[in-house]
Amino acid sequence: MKNNNILKILIFTFLILTLAGCAGKKVQTYADFNKYYEKGVKSFEKGKWTKTIDNLKLFLINSPGNEFADKAQFYIAESYFNRKEYLLAISEYKQLVQRYRY
Repeated sequence: MKNNNILKILIFTFLILTLAGCAGKKVQTYADFNKYYEKGVKSFEKGKWTKTIDNLKLFLINSPGNEFADKAQFYIAESYFNRKEYLLAISEYKQLVQRYRY
């Protein structure tokens, strides 16, 4: 009987701690991911290729069906090209053609 009560207390404590840990987390929305696209485009316009790639890859991972996904893929490919990383650029251009052909 004592072991049963201890088990109940442990389970109850675990549930409380689990629920308390979830309370402070913010769920990102569709609009939050669009910020990555905007940052990526601004970085591209400034010639900051690495920031462009990082932001736009985050955007594509989280919003692959977004209306700007094809443009994001293009900017990634162009950024690799501008960094003279031609094999990566070719790979990104291929993904653009394969994923977003109309």
